[in-house]
Amino acid sequence: MEFIATRFSSIFSFLQQGGWIMAPLILCSIVGLTMTIEMTIALRRRSIIPSKLVEELEAMTSPQDAPRVLERFEKINCPLANVIKVGLLNRSLPRLENQEEITLAGRQEAHRLERGLVALEIIAAIAPLLGLLGTVLGMVQVFDVVSKVGVGQASLLSAGIKKALYTTVVGLIVAIPCLVAFSCFSKRVDDLVLEIERYATLLLNKLYSPSAGQKRPAPERAQRGKP
Repeated sequence: MEFIATRFSSIFSFLQQGGWIMAPLILCSIVGLTMTIEMTIALRRRSIIPSKLVEELEAMTSPQDAPRVLERFEKINCPLANVIKVGLLNRSLPRLENQEEITLAGRQEAHRLERGLVALEIIAAIAPLLGLLGTVLGMVQVFDVVSKVGVGQASLLSAGIKKALYTTVVGLIVAIPCLVAFSCFSKRVDDLVLEIERYATLLLNKLYSPSAGQKRPAPERAQRGKP
C-alpha cells in the first residue's frame, strides 16, 4: 500500500507541475480510453455480421424464400440485418433501383459504425497541440524569470524548461495510443463494410438471377416444329 501511495503521489505531483493545461489533457485521455473500450466491444464481428443471419442468407435459393428470410432478419437489429432488410423489402423494384436503396442503407450503417472514430481522430490531433501549448506557456514563464534574475542560475533555468516540457510529454502519451486505435478501428470498419456489401450483392444475385425471372415454356410450344 505504501508503494502504491508513493507512486500515486509522484504521478499527482507530475501532473500538478504541468499547470492548468493538464486538465484538458486528462479529459482527452479519459474520452480516448472510453471510446477505445466502447468501439472494441461494438465492432465485434458477431455483433455486426451474426453468423446465423449469414447462414440464413446463404440458404436462400429463390425469390420465393424472401418472405421467410425477411421474417428472420426483422427479429435482429444489426448492420447486416438492416441492409439486407432494405433489399428484401424492395425486391419488387428493378435491380438497379433496389441496389441504390441498399447502397444508401449501407452508407447509413457505415456512418453509425464510424461515430467513435471521429472522437479518436480529434483527440489524436489536439492532444499534441495542447501539450505544445503548455510547453510554450511554460517557456514564456521561464524567460520571464530569466529576465528578472538573469541567466546565471543555470539550475533554475533548467528546472523551468523541464517543467515546461511536461505537457508535451503527456500530450504525446495521450495522442499516440489514440492514433493507433483510430487506425486499427478504421481498418476494422472498412473490412466490415466490405463484407456487408458482399452479402448485399449475394442477396441481389439471388433475387434477380436469370433463372428467377424465366418461365418454363409450355409443352405444346416446346413440341412445335416436331413431326
